[in-house]
Amino acid sequence: MTDILSGPDGTTTTHSPTTTTHRPPNPPRITPISSPMGGPSDRTECRLWVGSKVSRTRPFQRVGLVASEAALCLRNGGCGRLERCIVVCRLSATLLMLVLVVSCVGCSPGDPPVLSNGDFETGDLTGWSTESWGNGEWLVYEDATTPPEPWASETDPEFVPDPPQGRYAAVTVHNNPGARFLYRDIEVTGPWVLHATVFYESPDLQIVEKPDFGEFSGTTWSAEGTNQQYRVDLIDPQAEIHSVAANDVYATVFATQAGDPTSVAPTPVAIDLSPWEGQTIRLRLAQVDNAGALYGGVDDVRLERAD
Repeated sequence: MTDILSGPDGTTTTHSPTTTTHRPPNPPRITPISSPMGGPSDRTECRLWVGSKVSRTRPFQRVGLVASEAALCLRNGGCGRLERCIVVCRLSATLLMLVLVVSCVGCSPGDPPVLSNGDFETGDLTGWSTESWGNGEWLVYEDATTPPEPWASETDPEFVPDPPQGRYAAVTVHNNPGARFLYRDIEVTGPWVLHATVFYESPDLQIVEKPDFGEFSGTTWSAEGTNQQYRVDLIDPQAEIHSVAANDVYATVFATQAGDPTSVAPTPVAIDLSPWEGQTIRLRLAQVDNAGALYGGVDDVRLERAD
């Protein structure tokens, strides 16, 4: 890592920001495979066929069976014409509704959704967005001894710990001052708790507490005085990614403060999202430095049900 110190007045000016949204490739088309089961030959047999199969199953298995048998009847043309399958569809819909009502009496809400690539195990930043001002960016890495990109080969050989969970984690990589943001939107559909594992390494300089990430004007970024920090916030999705305004920041999950140690090993953090149930919030990770190396990392971002 080549550490670049700011000028005597502590002001650093850098280039235009780079914003990237990482999306997965289009999924391949899947051609349905015809069922090996034969379909019924007429309306009466079609109705009896579905009814008999449903009657021989347990209630919690009937939901999928009713729908699949009715769909099979229609797809295979076993009833002859489409209008002949109306009886089957009506029978299936009625049974399906009854099963849903009976099986869901006293049931609890479902599990929280899985945050796609919250653990970075795709080996990239699919599902996340990034924005970088100045030098550096967020990248996915595999081990502490191998730089994520060839251009980062000047960094210390062991600048961060190995990924704390799984094979990959995300980290900021740079060799000049800059402000780097990693974020994603989360729809809070239930009483969820957000969990993550965070860590950082600042081998050359103490953490410096600052109220902002620097000055953002047009396409330029500058930082007055020393600014060395790493923080994780929940913010308004409509706010600018670098905003620290009280109305834009809902909560701070993690933040370095003046006097903190120069290195923090992977540490679990969590926040209850119940206050924002029914809303969409933005998870933002921000890392800034302008007077020495500071690497911020994250892994294992997930949702769990509140106790």
